[in-house]
Amino acid sequence: MRKDLLLTLGIRNDAYSNSTGDGVKFLDMKTEVAPRVSAAWDVYGDSSFKVFGSAGRYYLQLPTQVAARAASRSTYTTQEFTYTGIDPTTGVPLGLKAVNIPVSSDGEYGQAKNPQSVVAADLKPNYQDELTLGFEKAYSPSLNFGGKVTYRKLGAGIDDSCDTRPLLKFASEHGIDIQNQGAVNCFIYNPGRDVSVWIDGNDAAGNPVVTGKGQLAHFSAAEIGEPKAERTYAALDVFLEHPARNGWYGRVNYTLSRSKGNMEGQTRSDTGQSDVGTSAAWDFPEFAPGSNGLLPNDRKHQLKMYGYYELTPEWTVGAFALIQSGRPILCLGTNDAADSGTDPAYPQGQEYFGPGYGAEYYNCGGKSTPRDTLGRMPWEKRLDLNLAYTPAFLKGLSLKLDVFNVFNKQAPITTNATYDDGDSSVISSTYREVQNYQTPRYAKFTVEYNHKF
Repeated sequence: MRKDLLLTLGIRNDAYSNSTGDGVKFLDMKTEVAPRVSAAWDVYGDSSFKVFGSAGRYYLQLPTQVAARAASRSTYTTQEFTYTGIDPTTGVPLGLKAVNIPVSSDGEYGQAKNPQSVVAADLKPNYQDELTLGFEKAYSPSLNFGGKVTYRKLGAGIDDSCDTRPLLKFASEHGIDIQNQGAVNCFIYNPGRDVSVWIDGNDAAGNPVVTGKGQLAHFSAAEIGEPKAERTYAALDVFLEHPARNGWYGRVNYTLSRSKGNMEGQTRSDTGQSDVGTSAAWDFPEFAPGSNGLLPNDRKHQLKMYGYYELTPEWTVGAFALIQSGRPILCLGTNDAADSGTDPAYPQGQEYFGPGYGAEYYNCGGKSTPRDTLGRMPWEKRLDLNLAYTPAFLKGLSLKLDVFNVFNKQAPITTNATYDDGDSSVISSTYREVQNYQTPRYAKFTVEYNHKF
């Protein structure tokens, strides 16, 4: 055995399940084996030079919101009324009279869903693999430096598909009676992988029916038509550090990184869609062209500097500075050709439902606008300062004042990516409108007391 080498081996097994609002289990992940290994080598045996690395697999549980949005009962109807007046106190319409019955554009009438039909039977868990390799060197009593490379790769992603065309075609060919095509469920699946999903018959109200002769249908990845979910993150981190001595501490970190692929994660920060694991991005294969590129969380350059200085044994001042490149700019528009059904690869006759989401295509004003082809948002800069007082007369007491974003920088962070609202010839009035700025200057005062008994 080597005294200068530390080797850590581990294995983790996760399991989770999800149930509908009626308490029926629709997803049961029992075996998620995640091997991990790390090593650290004390090169000279005196802790002055360390080389380290790690490799591991990490699984991510499917959130419970998926059960609420995709697997449980859902009611989404519209209905028109006439009225005779408005209550002056409550504002409630008076004399309401329905002129038609409630109608749901996508068959959401509150009916229970067959748990088998909302999740692919061969669903793989969401996981990512990570590799790191780095070193740290104590150059002198006043200077440490080091670096690290990190590589992460998405192994399997999870989202939902609302492309019912393959399902309806299979039902038609196998005698499954579907009277309400709009009520056929979206289903949770692994984009870019084969899919086995249960297809039910239903009645005019969208309720699953036993006489529908439902069965498990298998579709190849090519038949589903979606590309494989991809995400890679590569980064180089370097640092210089002055250890806490002679009354001060300081550190400078620089990161050069790239986050690329077609799946940012379980939500979409570029469009603000917060439906976890059920985004619109993977609902139809027509949305895929142009989707692979630099992801919304990509920050090519990041520089962080922080430290503190002891003015006296009781008073300390500190600072934190951040400079980072802006997020990639995105433009999503309507692909008129795809929506009108003129693309022979994706016919949209009356028989099967096709995409009709409007601005979900990497196509603006009739021009292709793939990811990372439109530049970036402005650089973001921030300086935070703090002042701490630890009086000698009362050990354990600390008073601290933090001022964040001292210069009150207001760089825009995100903008509205929707180019049009269903017609590519008409630019939306809110396109490129800023949705989020840097958090403005604010202060925080903290009083803390620690006492050991």
